[in-house]
Amino acid sequence: MTNKIPYIHPFLFAVFPVLYRYSFNIEKISFSDTYTSFIIFFLFTAILLLISKFIFRNSQKGGIIVSLFLLLFFSYGYVMDVIYVKWLHCKILPSPSHKYLLSIWFLFFIFGLYFVLKSKSVLINLNKILLFVALILNGFSLFSIGIFESKRKDKYIINEITETNSITPDLQRDIYYIILDGYASSETLKNIYNFDNSSFLKQLENKGFYIANKSFSNYPETFLSLASSLNLNYINDVGKITGYESTDGIIPYKMVRNNQTIKFLKSKGYKYIHYSSRHEATDYNPHATINFSVNFMNTYFIYLTEKTILRAFIDLFEFDLKKSILFTIDGLGKAHKIKGPKFIFAHIVSPHFPYLFGKNGETVSREKTSRDGNCWKQKENYINQLQFVNKKILNLVDEIISNSETLPVIIIQADHGPGSKFEKLSLCQTDSVTNTMLKERMGIINAYFLPEICDANLYDSISPINTFRVIFNSYFNTHLELLEDRCFFSTYEAPYKFVDVTEALKK
Repeated sequence: MTNKIPYIHPFLFAVFPVLYRYSFNIEKISFSDTYTSFIIFFLFTAILLLISKFIFRNSQKGGIIVSLFLLLFFSYGYVMDVIYVKWLHCKILPSPSHKYLLSIWFLFFIFGLYFVLKSKSVLINLNKILLFVALILNGFSLFSIGIFESKRKDKYIINEITETNSITPDLQRDIYYIILDGYASSETLKNIYNFDNSSFLKQLENKGFYIANKSFSNYPETFLSLASSLNLNYINDVGKITGYESTDGIIPYKMVRNNQTIKFLKSKGYKYIHYSSRHEATDYNPHATINFSVNFMNTYFIYLTEKTILRAFIDLFEFDLKKSILFTIDGLGKAHKIKGPKFIFAHIVSPHFPYLFGKNGETVSREKTSRDGNCWKQKENYINQLQFVNKKILNLVDEIISNSETLPVIIIQADHGPGSKFEKLSLCQTDSVTNTMLKERMGIINAYFLPEICDANLYDSISPINTFRVIFNSYFNTHLELLEDRCFFSTYEAPYKFVDVTEALKK
């Protein structure tokens, strides 16, 4: 057993970041999201151990060196975050710089390497100590996960669409549901961002779109908004299950993935095509016929690598997100090649920050995109990115329409608006929210391309809750009653503590 210890604690140190991060993000992700990270970090550690065995010819010393490397590798981002916060809020440390911390980390590793290699003892006791520490660290994370799971309530039943008179039309149109994250209403853009978006909207209208100019989102956050729109219903009673003070998002996340829209369309012979978003709720859907992603990495793995020493050399999250956005837009233009009727869902995390594109698609320098405070307040960056999105969407719409044998249904919609009027990035207490804040956060773009359907079926204040009710009634002969368009605000700290702000938005 003693000879195996050097091979055990490196693997335990490798899996600890996965468990630790999961224990703090358990409210947003499922355990299956960690599988990719476990596999990659396990293989990474195995390779390091093989290399150390070849170089050092001593398993006891090699195991210690690998564990030291892993500890420094995985802790780098967390230490940088502490330095950054102390500098930002207290100014008690120097401005964070990778070159300084990298130098310190390099010295730590060289010192540790020298100590281990020069030691004349076998270092069995040090290996035992490392094993004990690794077991304790993983034990605490597992205990935290177990406590949370034992109290979690995640069973929620939503009313299914039971329309016995619905039809499967002879002409089955592809349906594109494109979510532009954080895309503001034209009123918000004009009044708060001093930007006239009428040219873009007019071009959409000229292509046959109906623009709901007075549309508001039903909820202020992505996972709430999509759980509602994709299930054609309000989700206010989720708090009865989770508790109104809970921040556990597992029920809405499950509702986004296994929603009534795809269940209904699958029953009509549709395929479900899903594009990865790099947002936890929509990064992958196990119920999709096909999942498209720019690479094998999932959001959880990207977030983990952000905390490693790789962060000093590349912002992997922003690099990957930029590639993912372009991949999705390009893929949507080619989705018509997939045979058969299709429901195509794409959640594009833009014009929402991070600000990755200038108005012509050029790379934005990091100096111009500070992450300090509320990123929505970077209005110039937001508008530039929005203009780039406009250009890509107009080209995409032309490509979809011109290449489709049968004119498709296209919905271009935001999940919520921006939030530059909030003092902090986090949505603040409901009693301190003004009408201006509400209109900015809840006002959205909402555009419909519904071939051969009279615009009378639509109206300028239609909200996402009724999007698929209108579409299913129009194309599948369902008789779903349109719900009253209402808007509910809540904070990040209490997402299920809803306040009806419908009347406030009318003022």
